[in-house]
Amino acid sequence: MLAQQALPAAVAGEDKAIGLPVLAASTSTMARARWSATSAGHKSLHILGTILPGAMAGRNRRCRRIRAFRCRPPLLWSAERGDVRMTELQPIRFIDGAGYEQMMGIWSRSAGEVFLDWLAPSKGLRWADIGCGNGAFTELVVERCAPAHVVGVDPSPQQLAYARQRHTAGLAEFVQGDAMALPVADQSVDAATMALVIFFVPDPAKGVAEMRRVVRPGGVVAAYAWDFTTGGFPWQLPQDEVRATGATVPWPPQAEIVRIDRLHQLWADAGLQSVASREIVVERVFPSFDEFWRVAMLTPVLGALVEALPSDALAGVKERVRAALRIEGGKVVHTGKANAVKGVVPR
Repeated sequence: MLAQQALPAAVAGEDKAIGLPVLAASTSTMARARWSATSAGHKSLHILGTILPGAMAGRNRRCRRIRAFRCRPPLLWSAERGDVRMTELQPIRFIDGAGYEQMMGIWSRSAGEVFLDWLAPSKGLRWADIGCGNGAFTELVVERCAPAHVVGVDPSPQQLAYARQRHTAGLAEFVQGDAMALPVADQSVDAATMALVIFFVPDPAKGVAEMRRVVRPGGVVAAYAWDFTTGGFPWQLPQDEVRATGATVPWPPQAEIVRIDRLHQLWADAGLQSVASREIVVERVFPSFDEFWRVAMLTPVLGALVEALPSDALAGVKERVRAALRIEGGKVVHTGKANAVKGVVPR
C-alpha cells in the first residue's frame, strides 16, 4: 500500500472529450495561472498543468478578485488555517512541454534508455508511442532504434505541439487521442509502448488491450512506470513532505497498477506471450539543492501547493527534504525506480 494513505476514492472517471484521467487538483496560488477554454468548452484555470474550476477560485481567500461562474463540478476545499484539502477530483493536464521536459522528460529518457536496451528491438520497425507527451520517449526511439515510422498519441494538444516542434528527423507523426481508444489501425505497428503513462489510464486493462490490437502478431507490447508503491517516483520525497503538512497531493488514478507483479499479471491477462518484467533504477545529478527544488516545483499541483504554505511550514518542508537527499559536493544525486514489462502478441 502507499504509505498508509488510501488512494482517493473518487478517482474513477475521465474527461469525456479526450479521455483524460481524473486526478485531484488543489491550489491557492494564481501566480502562474491563465484563463483558457478546455477542450470541452468549459472555462477553467490552468495552473502548472492542472485544471482548477472557476467556481473554486472564488473560495480562495488569496484570490478574492476571481469570481465564481458555471464550470465543471468544483473542488471543495477549506482555507481554514491556510491549508487546502481535496474532496473532489479534476483532470490533470500537462500543458507546458518545456516545463515537462525539465520535470519529467529527462527522467523519462534515462529510464527509457535502459528500457530500450532491454527490449533490444530490430531496426526498421513501426512504433506506436502511447501517451507520448512532449515527445521525449519518441525522440529516444528515433535516435536509438532506427524506426521506419513512429506515431505518438497523446490527449494534450500543447504537449503534441511541443513534440512536433522538437522532432526534426521526419520519422514521427503526432496525433491527439485516447489510450483506451487509439486512433491507430489494427495490426499496423510492430511495437507499442507506454512510457510513464499506464498509471494515468483510467482502465489499464483496456489500454493494454488497445496496444495489443494495433500491434501485428509477433510484435511487442511494452511499458515502464514509476513505482509509486516503493517510493520510486523521483518527486515522491517532496510530495510526501508536503502531504505531512496536511495538504493533499494526489496520487495518479492507477498508482498501484505499477507494482511489478500487477504489471506482469496485466500483460498475461491480455493474452500476451513471453511476458517478462524487470526493475529500472536511474540516477540524475542536480548542480545544487536550489535547482533540485526548482525542478521539483514544476510537478503539477505540487508547486502551487507549496506556494500556499505558510513560510515556517515551507521552511520545514525544504529542510526535511534537504536532509533526506543524497548531497555530494553540493550536488544532489537523486534516483528514481521504475518497473517495466513486455510481452509478445501471439502469432
